[in-house]
Amino acid sequence: MNRRKLLKGTVLPVAVISAAMTFTPTIGVQQAFANTQQVGQNIVRGTVVDENGLTVIGATVMVVGPGSNGTVTDLDGNFNLDVKPGAKLKISFVG
Repeated sequence: MNRRKLLKGTVLPVAVISAAMTFTPTIGVQQAFANTQQVGQNIVRGTVVDENGLTVIGATVMVVGPGSNGTVTDLDGNFNLDVKPGAKLKISFVG
């Protein structure tokens, strides 16, 4: 049985990414993209969209590591998150 058939319809953990300006984590068997920008000292703002450019509502955006914090994307796929320099983000979505 090939790997694609095994994974079809399952939700997979999202790749760990850097809090740089752009990242492309995997959500389920689709791609998601989050364009981010640093706003102020430690605030990262971004929008999570799928491979078709549609916003992902309710995606979880977490800072990886000890004392991690997180948020959920709004109705427009937007998020704001307080991060330390060099922090890594993890995006996940079930749906």
